[in-house]
Amino acid sequence: MDQQRIPPRMDLPALAAFAAIVVGGLANIGFIGIFQNHQMAAWITTLIATIVLTACIGKAINHRWDGVIINGRNMLSLSKLQMVAWTILILSTLITAAAHNIHSGNPVNALDIKIDEHLLIVMGISTTSLVASPAVLSLKGGNDGQPAVAVNDAPSDASWLDIFRSDMADTADAPDLSKIQQFLVTLVILSAYAVMIGKTFASFAECRSHACLFSTFPPLSEQIVWLIGISHAGYIAYKAAPKPPAASTVQAAAATQSDSQSDDGAVG
Repeated sequence: MDQQRIPPRMDLPALAAFAAIVVGGLANIGFIGIFQNHQMAAWITTLIATIVLTACIGKAINHRWDGVIINGRNMLSLSKLQMVAWTILILSTLITAAAHNIHSGNPVNALDIKIDEHLLIVMGISTTSLVASPAVLSLKGGNDGQPAVAVNDAPSDASWLDIFRSDMADTADAPDLSKIQQFLVTLVILSAYAVMIGKTFASFAECRSHACLFSTFPPLSEQIVWLIGISHAGYIAYKAAPKPPAASTVQAAAATQSDSQSDDGAVG
């Protein structure tokens, strides 16, 4: 007797990722191509769809919706969070801008979009920080009398407070001012840049000419690039700087040494 084959169950992250891709595509076709002059709505929908897609990748790999920003130490990474945030913002903008240019009668040069050189520098700084952070910690942790690096047993142990905590095991519960400073700087600049992009798309609602193309990303000022660069440099330098052992560790070592001397004296 033939047994009926049961089709494999589609995993939730895969289903959600597929839905995000479909929704993002339909948003750009519908809001821009069919209803027209709804570029802002198309961009916001694409932005959300890209966030969902990224979350699905994290869920599939680390079994958490925020798994894509968990590092090799099973902790939430600030440098990964920044890189993912900038990538999602720029990618969703590029997708909607290309769709707008196609529907505006310029399909051949739809991707002829200038990305501001200052924005490219910011992306390069974020990438460098992403690569340099684990490299510095791997060279530093436990070497030359330095404290060991904090590590969690599994991705499920990661906490959002990790992005504000020290990377050293003996001070893992202490706040890291370099992380807090960088998080706030990134949050302010990223939010302001998202508003600039939104205003750019909103300006197309009043445009009735095919000449209204998305030809360039909003520019970032040189001072903002310097601010981001200094923030990241301070973040990496703070990681690389030698850290003295925590007071509790020193006291524990002193107590152990004292007990050892007492035992030696008793034996003698």
